[in-house]
Parts: sequence; C-alpha cells; structure tokens
Amino acid sequence: MALIEPGVQIGLRVTIHPFACVHAGCEIGDDCEINPGAFLGKAPKAPGTLLREPRFEPRLVLGPSVLVGPHAVLYY
Repeated sequence: MALIEPGVQIGLRVTIHPFACVHAGCEIGDDCEINPGAFLGKAPKAPGTLLREPRFEPRLVLGPSVLVGPHAVLYY
C-alpha cells in the first residue's frame, strides 16, 4: 500500500508501487513510475543553525515519463 496525501495531482498511466509516499503539493506527469519506498515532497531542513530560515514553496513537479528509483527522496 502506498501513501498518497490529498492534494496530489496524478497524470495518466502512472504507476505508484507499494510503500511509496507522495505528499500534498506534488504533481506527477503522465507515464511516470514511482518505485517502492520512494518519498516525494519531503520538506527541506537546514543543517545546523542558520541566520535566516530557508523559504520554499511546498511544490514538486515531475514531468512526463519520469522514473523515480526505489527509496529515492525528492524534496520540495
């Protein structure tokens, strides 16, 4: 079973294998394959102490025909 949060946009002919995790804000294009254990939409975390907090938009876009390998982590 894969975890797909509300707010994820999934294209046509997309394969999402078991144990993949896709967070809200992700857009997956047509003909993509997400392999087991992949983590899409992880929030970035700054190492150590920074003078200013990093800013990011919680959005990840995969174009058509993307293959995400097993246990890959893709950040926003």
